[in-house]
Amino acid sequence: MKVLSNTEIRVVTTWGGVVLFYPGVEKEVGDEIGLLAMQQGAKQIQETTPTPVAGVVEVAAEAVVIEVSADPLLDRVAQICSDLIDEGEPDFFNIDGSPKAKVINERAGEKVSPEIRDSAWLAALNS
Repeated sequence: MKVLSNTEIRVVTTWGGVVLFYPGVEKEVGDEIGLLAMQQGAKQIQETTPTPVAGVVEVAAEAVVIEVSADPLLDRVAQICSDLIDEGEPDFFNIDGSPKAKVINERAGEKVSPEIRDSAWLAALNS
């Protein structure tokens, strides 16, 4: 996972690892470290590979920030996740920092699939 931060971030893991993120410097890290960095305000970036075009020899890849799709449930759950981040109530979150499914389901008024919940959580972290 590639992560980019606008501020200096220090990620300390429960297993004793420490990773520093400097402002404007892209860093490739494992998913666990990346998620911890995103919880502190970093953004996940994704490289796009260009589509080959006749007559063009090479095109450089550009960094793209992941955005929320047009799925209404995904958008609603992403907003719920953002609200949970703003509220900062520790009882609403699992030990890994992600929001509890029960809290998301209660606020959404329906059972939300793990895929939508995970996508919405990443979108909220990247917003």
